Amino acid sequence: MVKFATIYAPFDGIVVSASPKYSGVNVTPASASYRIIDPKSIFFNIQVDETDVSKIKVDSEVKIKLDAYKNEEFTGYIKNINFNSTITSGGGTAYRVFVTLPENVDNIFRLGMNGDALIVTKKLEKVVIVPISALLEKNGKSYIWKVDNGKAVRKEVEVGVSNENSLQIENGISEGDTIISSGVSLVTEGMKISN
Repeated sequence: MVKFATIYAPFDGIVVSASPKYSGVNVTPASASYRIIDPKSIFFNIQVDETDVSKIKVDSEVKIKLDAYKNEEFTGYIKNINFNSTITSGGGTAYRVFVTLPENVDNIFRLGMNGDALIVTKKLEKVVIVPISALLEKNGKSYIWKVDNGKAVRKEVEVGVSNENSLQIENGISEGDTIISSGVSLVTEGMKISN
């Protein structure tokens, strides 16, 4: 019967694969395969190392840079964190994290696009940030060399959050202070420092 010869999708979308590919071919329910994607439902899939998965949560903000749009940054949010792990190409353990993308106007987001993601775990305002190379640790305490009247003064500091390049100083130095950020292990108290 003709009424059984038409297939309807349950949602609007784009057919991205079809088997068979040509009309007029006799098919059975078991032999036909069609894949339809709703462009509004596309997400960004990232892998988070097992050492970092405890630092993220659903609805965390994610900054995304796609290879196809090098000069643009998109904001998404974590929608789901897989419960089961996966093995990365390097042999490590990671978890798949699904990130929403902004509205897909003009279908700019397409299947298979690659890029980088930065998950925002904490937002800080009006904080003192120094290069990680400025930190000196001794006897379980943290220090920064500050330049005061042209001489080096060792200041004990309290360290807050950090990343691979910089760290937050919660107490010990203030905005506008001049600090030494290289060769800190060679500096001594009272050493003359020139610009």
